[in-house]
This record gives sequence, C-alpha cells and structure tokens, in this order.
Amino acid sequence: MIQWGLALKNFVGPAERPDIDELIRYSVRAEELGFESLWAWDHVILGVDPSFPILDAVGTLTAIAARTTRIRLGTGVLVLPLRNPTLAAKTLGTLDVISNGR
Repeated sequence: MIQWGLALKNFVGPAERPDIDELIRYSVRAEELGFESLWAWDHVILGVDPSFPILDAVGTLTAIAARTTRIRLGTGVLVLPLRNPTLAAKTLGTLDVISNGR
C-alpha cells in the first residue's frame, strides 16, 4: 500500500516571517485528510542572506506533535555535526514523548 507524506515549509524567503499557526493548520488538515507523514527540513546555517528564516525542524515538529494524534513526523535532514549531542538527544527525546513515538 502506498503511503503519502508531505513536506512542511518551515522556511520562508527573504522579507517573510515564518507562520507557525499556518504550519499547524496545514498539519492538522493533512492528518484529517489521511496523509501518513509530515517532514521538516533542518538547516542550521543556509549560507545565504541571514534574512532567510528557517524554523528549527525539531521545535516545529514538537509544536505539531502537540496538536496532532496520528500523523508520523520526521526530518528530511538533521545536521548533527552542528548540534551538541546532549542537547540533540534531549530535544529529540522530548519530541518522542510529546508525539507518543510518532
């Protein structure tokens, strides 16, 4: 059986502001429509103009996990060399608890 997932737009272009409320509405609707998973992208530093904002992938997924119940959550990439291992374990563990293992 084919399972369908969606990418989250946890980033915006220059001069825009990320809208977490819209991301949550999008995620809740995706769950209602039966999508299997949502994926966020993690880039600590994009190497472009600093006005190119990107929300933290794990933090974004944690906010979504608190407002959904079934849809699975993941990162398309997680740049571990740029993260403190202890803090990465803590934040990912928190996501695991809040999402009930999703």
